[in-house]
Parts: sequence; structure tokens; C-alpha cells
Amino acid sequence: MTNIHFQKLVNHWEGLRVDGEIPFRSQIDPRQFPEMLENIFILESSAPEQFRIRHSGMMLCEMMGFEVRGQLASSMIQNRYREKMVLLLGQVMARPGIAEITLVAQDLNDNVISLKMLLLPLRSDFGDVNRILGCISTPVVPYVAPLRFGIAGQKLTVVDTSDQQFQGFAETQAAFGTDGIHAVTNNSNPDTEKPPKRGHLRLVSDKDQDM
Repeated sequence: MTNIHFQKLVNHWEGLRVDGEIPFRSQIDPRQFPEMLENIFILESSAPEQFRIRHSGMMLCEMMGFEVRGQLASSMIQNRYREKMVLLLGQVMARPGIAEITLVAQDLNDNVISLKMLLLPLRSDFGDVNRILGCISTPVVPYVAPLRFGIAGQKLTVVDTSDQQFQGFAETQAAFGTDGIHAVTNNSNPDTEKPPKRGHLRLVSDKDQDM
């Protein structure tokens, strides 16, 4: 992972994991990455194959040309790529896994915009993995909104949710600089067997709120 902001976010997320479990949304501390808040967003699985933008910094709003909170995550994606995006979001939650996506768009002035998007799974306060912490890189060239993105590339890194690390994956773990994950690239099969998950959850009582 070459984006230093993405790496910082992954390190924060990884530091919150206990016994290999996926972090709770309420554990994410925005004070740890204040320079990235405009690039951050949170998705929630509101229904099967429906992922809504629960929270968003200004970056997505500016690129889409409207307030994106409450909108489907697929609204930022070109029609031909929406099914692919929904499938990938489902894999991030179900496997669970870390996704890094390359997005490409062409604005009204025919400028080509290329971005990276990072997706990290999160648990709700009830323990379900039904949220995603996302971050999008800042465009390096000027653009005219609105933008709709195509998917030019993707990488899914499956997370080991057990408390025992698989030593055989040491080389692929180095891609993110974290422990307990291994990479699956351009794999759209959601039924691939994933590592066993520990059978305990931490019970919390505070209500789920936006960041």
C-alpha cells in the first residue's frame, strides 16, 4: 500500500482488533487522523445488497455534486460497474476483508480522474459486521463535478479473524504491513472458505451513532 493516509487508517483499524476480531464502529477515533476527515466515509448495509452512505466528508459530496449522506454507495459508480461494486462491498463484510479499489472517471471537460479507495470492515455495537470504513484519495488534477467512477482495478485482502496468525501468509501480509491477513486479487467468489471466527462477541450498550 503506497498511500500513506491509507496505511495510517489501516494501522489505526488494526490496532483496535482484539483476538483477531473486527473493530466496532464506535471504536474508530477521528482524532487519530484529522487530516483525512474530508476523505473519510462510512457505509452501512441497510438491506441485502444495499449499502448506504451513513457518513461522509466533503470530498465525496464535492465529486458527486450533491449531499451523499443517505444515498446508495453505488450512486458514485457508473451503471456498468454497479453490480461489481455491490459484490465487492458484500465481500468486505462477509469474508471479511480489506479492499483497495482503483477508480477512474471522466469529467465534463474530458479530464481523466484516477483515484484510490480503501474499504475496511466494521462491526455495529450489536456485533454484526455490517459497516465499512472507507477513505478516498484526493484527486491530483482539477475536475468538474459531477463525477461517476468506473472500476479499473481491485484487491481484496481477507482478514484472519482468529487469534492465531497463519505463518504461511507472511509474504502477502507485507502488502498492507499488518498481521493476520492474506491477499485475494480480483476474486469475485464470495463462497471461498474463510478462517474460523471465534465464538464470542463483546457486548456493548451504547446506541449506534454517526461519527
